[in-house]
Amino acid sequence: MKSLAFIAALITSFTIGTTAMAATTGTLNISGTVGDLNDIQVSALAAATSLNIVAGETGKSVASVQETSNHLTGYTISMSSANNGYLVNESLSSAKTTYKVKYDGASTAVALTNTAASVKSSGALSAKTVHNSDLTVVVDALPTAVTGVYSDTITVAITSAN
Repeated sequence: MKSLAFIAALITSFTIGTTAMAATTGTLNISGTVGDLNDIQVSALAAATSLNIVAGETGKSVASVQETSNHLTGYTISMSSANNGYLVNESLSSAKTTYKVKYDGASTAVALTNTAASVKSSGALSAKTVHNSDLTVVVDALPTAVTGVYSDTITVAITSAN
């Protein structure tokens, strides 16, 4: 009987001790993560495939570009040319003319090469940004052009600024 009383007292003291150590508050850390968002959509205009090679073009709008970013330090737009800045005749590669691009209202035209060149820096952002930019070309006249399609592929890229 003494053993039973001792065990009951032990259980009672353990229960009271546990109750006395119970917390009256607790904390929970919650969080979420937003990843970098850099997206670019290039929409060609009809003029992109009807450039005047013989007489040339000055400030011809060829595409609308939608830039989307949420990076705090902003973003950079760069461009490169598959043909190193030439509109090349698809049937006779020696027949070609040069062109330059203007981006988002820039006053100076940029000659593209096979290496990406920066054409715009957004600066720091305080919120997700969606911006539409105009891409125009200046095509040097080629009055001696032979018949055929003259083309190039321009790559437009968006990256987070450092």
